[in-house]
Order: sequence, then structure tokens, then C-alpha cells
Amino acid sequence: MEVTAPTEGEKQPTLRSSSGGSRERPHSVPSLDLDRCLQMLRQARSDSEQFAALLLVTKMVQAQETDASTRRKIFDAVGFTFPNRLLKSAGGPEGDIYRALGVTIFSCFCTDLELVLHHHVTSKIPLFTDIIVEPPGGSDEDRTTHHSMVEDCYQCLLAIGATQAGRVQLIARDSVPVLCQAVIRKMYGYGQAMQIMRQLLMEHGRELWNKHGDALTHLLTAMAKEFTDADDISKFVLCEDLGLLLSGRDKDSGDFLHYTWAEDVLNGLSEILGSYIGPEQRNPALELASLMLDHLGIEWAMSANVKFVLLLVNLACVEVRMVLEDPDVKQVFQKSALMSACYNILESAIMFTSCTPTSDLPLNPKQIEQFVESLQGAYVGVTFFLAQVAEQPQDTWSHPLVTASVRVLGAWLAEETSALREEVYGLLPFLIKLGSLSLDDTEDQSKGAAGVSGLSEEMQELDLQMESEKEQYLPKSGVLSFLLPGLCHLTAEPRPRALLLQLQVHQVLARCLQLHLANFLGTKDRQSEMALRTLCGIFLNLLVLSPQPLTSNPNMAALLNRIMGAVPQLGCPEHTVLLANFVVMCLMQARGVKDLQETSVTRQFFRTAVEFLGGAYHVTRGGEQKHLSVSPAYSQHWDSISELWFLGMQALVSCIPQLPWLPAIFLETGLLKNVVALLQDIPGGDFDLDTVDLYQNMVVEVAKHDGKCQQWLQQNGGLEVARSVQCHFK
Repeated sequence: MEVTAPTEGEKQPTLRSSSGGSRERPHSVPSLDLDRCLQMLRQARSDSEQFAALLLVTKMVQAQETDASTRRKIFDAVGFTFPNRLLKSAGGPEGDIYRALGVTIFSCFCTDLELVLHHHVTSKIPLFTDIIVEPPGGSDEDRTTHHSMVEDCYQCLLAIGATQAGRVQLIARDSVPVLCQAVIRKMYGYGQAMQIMRQLLMEHGRELWNKHGDALTHLLTAMAKEFTDADDISKFVLCEDLGLLLSGRDKDSGDFLHYTWAEDVLNGLSEILGSYIGPEQRNPALELASLMLDHLGIEWAMSANVKFVLLLVNLACVEVRMVLEDPDVKQVFQKSALMSACYNILESAIMFTSCTPTSDLPLNPKQIEQFVESLQGAYVGVTFFLAQVAEQPQDTWSHPLVTASVRVLGAWLAEETSALREEVYGLLPFLIKLGSLSLDDTEDQSKGAAGVSGLSEEMQELDLQMESEKEQYLPKSGVLSFLLPGLCHLTAEPRPRALLLQLQVHQVLARCLQLHLANFLGTKDRQSEMALRTLCGIFLNLLVLSPQPLTSNPNMAALLNRIMGAVPQLGCPEHTVLLANFVVMCLMQARGVKDLQETSVTRQFFRTAVEFLGGAYHVTRGGEQKHLSVSPAYSQHWDSISELWFLGMQALVSCIPQLPWLPAIFLETGLLKNVVALLQDIPGGDFDLDTVDLYQNMVVEVAKHDGKCQQWLQQNGGLEVARSVQCHFK
């Protein structure tokens, strides 16, 4: 087949519709109409005749608009067979012309929604991607032909990527590394390659990183370098693209100093945020900064200078207050993504300052004052927004920005409860009600409700840079989990504790504890374990400072029985802190219950509690001196449980007069024998008086309330030992 090469400046004809993003190319329009051209195509008896007819069709279509029915006519006349053969043509100028015509025909087919996903089209994805990165010929004519062919390939790929099924095909057929290569090397049409990458990253970012991490890392490195070097409008486009690219990348604990792209992004962000810019440029920069903090921690930002961190936090705080103090809640909801980014910056800053000793903070007193003032200003906005939401219908409460706002407020309350007291106290009814509603939703799921909760579904619409792997943003007990550390502080103070008890917070928290306990016993989930430990802290505050509402509540009695039944299952050393919390919480509640019955559950609990508390200390000898030392099994966790142990021992001793069946357990477990032996070693040794006093009181109380224990102590000199110890320390 002999084909005349195009003259300089002329491109091969292409099939385009006005709705398909046509590129205008000047052509002389033949006098033949399209129907006649298609008839010639159908009647062609040789490749040469088919090729000539196709050339006429392409010129005719280029000269007029085509609708779906016209494109379908073209497909019916052309089919896939001949275009497939054209695509398989050998290399060289003539072969490129044939391939260019074949790609042009496929680009026309791709404008039809019914054809774009045909296997004859999607199977050509590797061929299209090969063409866009292959080098053009040396002559102007070769480059013109090649560029035309690349443009048609991109039109095909863009059309395929415009559909969900098409994006799956692009990923499955490994187009991503080639597209990355085209962007990195700035090959002809690379802007369209980046457009396809945006299509894929929007919905499949995590999948792309898992499958093509090396290619995306190279792309990230190249884009970050371009970002820091750019000094025109492209800098802001790159800022948005970097945010999209990073959003699917797994967080890691690697040293950010090993990532050249991390420094380049930091430099680029410093230039943008330090400039006089509008919200259209500033907001994407804040979102990118939030992602970087999420991936690499605030140390990444500190590596530039402290002023950048202060600037970043201040900008986020200002943005939060400006947006959230809009009385129109619906307008605020429209800026959820930006607020999410700003919240993450706030949380990172709070976490950094709370985990770093004041003396080690790289801030002078004036900077610390400005830092705190900025945060307080932001939280004025957060509390105002939540107060506005509280007045809205309850279906508004499930919006993801509301959940994010509760989370960021929880981060603040976990560290600071003295500021904004009145605003926080005013929000407590709403927060507890919202927490209760989220528990309702979670409980429905645990009973077998299909799918995820409405609240969980909405949270998935908003990327809050959380855990998440990509973990579900909402924890097991919904928004209430965000408030637990703050509630632990609030229940230690008289006024908020009284307000919370009026709101029946103990009943809501009891449901929360049951959910986490069931999840932990089934999965040993770390998140649930930490929530349980915090919940125990809240209940201990209430039981110590305001016990009556808890000890008189039948629901709390059921919770006590549930926890008592779970305690014997927590014997593993890695759960020692949780075991200590549960044991002490149950003992503190049990001492307020007048008629706690002896059952298999209560008896097994007290046996576990006696063994756990009784095994904490033993006597060691150092030279001529004896010492009361923490047992090796407890030493790793002693800093976390020492106060709990002391409180638990006091509660255990106070339970002895109320539970006549309890002293027998002291004998059965051997604790009484061990305590007497320990007390015998005390005279002349170096011991903590309060601890010794606890052991001495235990012996005395057991002897008072149980005849068998008294008899055993008399036979083994226990009472004399206790009295001698008491006299020794007097």
C-alpha cells in the first residue's frame, strides 16, 4: 500500500466530535458527504481501498460535527478488524502513518460510551501507553505524525479513565508507570498524562501506591523539585497535585531527612505561605502541609525553622476561626476539606507541645504566648460552630465536619481544661447526646446491621488524615472516644463532674465500655485497650469523688458483673495495666454494694484480684539491709500502676467487712501466708511505711471477720507479727 507522506505543517486527519475535545486542524473538505464515504468504505475490496476510504471519512468528520448516531454509523462501517491491523503495522514512516490512522479511528470509537469499554479498546491500553513514551522520528514529518498519534492515544486513555470500569482497566494494565515516566520526562502531551493520573489518584490512590510505589515515588520526587523551583502560577497547580499524590501514600516512620522530596515540599510551602496570596492559593498549601505533617510529623516542619511552624499554626487557626464563626452552618460544611486540614495542623501542634517538656520547646516565652493565643482563638471558633450545630436538626449532627470538630475539641480537652471553661460546659449536653447517638449506631452494627453506619459512611467522604492504614476514621465507640481523655480531666473537677452526672454520663460511658470490652476480648485491639484504660480512669474519678450515683444504679451493677467476668481473661503480662485498672475499678464499686452475692463470677474475680494485688511486692536483701521490692512481673509497668495498686489494696481491705466469704480466698490463694512471711522480714529493713501499713491492716481485718483466718494466724504467729510491726514503726 503506497501512502503519500504529509507535507510540513500538516497532521494526519483525526476523527473528533465537538463534545470530545476536538483539536482544530485545517483540512480541505471533500465534496463527498459522509454517507457516501461510508458506503465506499463498506464496498472496499482491498486494503488500499479501505485505507483511502478511511482517509476520506476522517477528513469528512473533521469538517463537521458528529453526534452519537453518526459515530455509531462510522463504527458499524469500520469495525475493529481493519483498525487492529493498522495498529500492528511495522515501524518506519509508512508504518507510523498506518498506526496513526488506526489510533485516530480508536479515538473516535472512544467518544462512544458503549464502545469505550469494549475489550478491543481496553486491550489496546498497553499499546497506547507505549506510543506516548516512544521517541519520535528525526524529521519534522515524523515528529508531526508522532505527535498526532500521541494526542489520539491520550484522547483514548482520557476517555477510558473517565469511567470507573475504565480506571480499573488502566490500573490493571499497568499504565501508571508509563504515565509517570511521561510526566517526569516532560514528554509530548505530558499534561494529559498528569490529567489521567489525577483521574486515577482521586479514587485509587492507595491502590496505586501499593502496586506502583516506586514509580509514584519517582513522580513525587520530580514534582517536589519542580514545586520548589517554580516561580509562576504552575507552583500552585503543583501544590494541588502534590496533595492529591500524597493523599494515597501510607504514613511511615522513616526519617524525613532521607527524602529529598520532603525538603523540596517544605521549601515550596514556605514560599507560598510566606507570600501575600489569596485563599485560592493558600488553602491548597494548608491542605498539603497537613498531609506532610500526617506523614512525617511536626519535626518535618521544625526542620525549616520555628517561624515556619508558628506561621503555619497561626494561618490554620485564623482560617478555622474565620470559617467556623459563619452563622450559616451549611456554608461552613462546604469548606469541610479545608477545616479537616487545619484541624490536623492544630492537633499536630497540640501533640508536639504536650509531649515535649517546656524547657525543650524551641520557642521563647513570647512565642509560646502567641502560640497559645492562636490556639485559643481557633477553639473559640470550634466551640461556636458546635454550639450552632447543637441547634440544628439531629440529621445535621452526623455531618463529617461535626465529627471532626468533636475530635479536635477532644484533643484540646485532653491537654487543656482551664481555658474556655464556660464554652465547654455549655457544650456538654450536646456532646454527651451526640456520643450517645453514635453509640446507638455502633450497637446496631454489632447486632448485625448490614453495611456501615451512616455516620461512618459520611466520615469516609472526608479525608481527615487519620490513621488512617486506611483505617476507618470513626473508632469503635464513635465520637465519644474522642472525648474520653477530656472527660477524664473534667470528672476530676467538681463543677463539670456535677454537670456530667446530671447528664447521666456514667450510663453512656457504661455502654461505651461494654462495646470496647467486647471488641477487646474478641480481637485484643490496641485502640479498644487504650479506650478501656481511659474509661476506667473516668469511672475511678466518679467512684472516688461522687460514688452514690454509680453504686445505686442497677445498670452499673450489671456493668460490674460484666467486668468481673472479664478480669480472669486478662492474665497476659502485656495487659497488666488494663488488668490493674479493671481490678481497682471493680473493687472501688464493690465496696459500695451492700449485698454483693457470692457467685462463680464474683468469687473468681476476687481470687484474681487477691492474687494480682498480693503478688506486687517481695523482700530482697542488699548487703546487710532488707528491702521491699516490686516483683519482676510488675516492674515493667510499675510507673503506670503503682498508684492503682495502692488504691486497690485499700479498696480490697475495705471489702473484707462487707463480704463474709472474702477472707477465705486469702487463705486459699496463699496470700495470707505470704503477707505474714513478708511482715516477719520487716524489722530492721528499709521499707515504705504506707505499704507496710496496708499489709498490716489486711492481716488485722481478716482476723476480725473470719474465724478460720483468725485461727490460722494464731497458730502461725501472724497476729503477733502484725502487732510487732505496728509497734516497731511507732
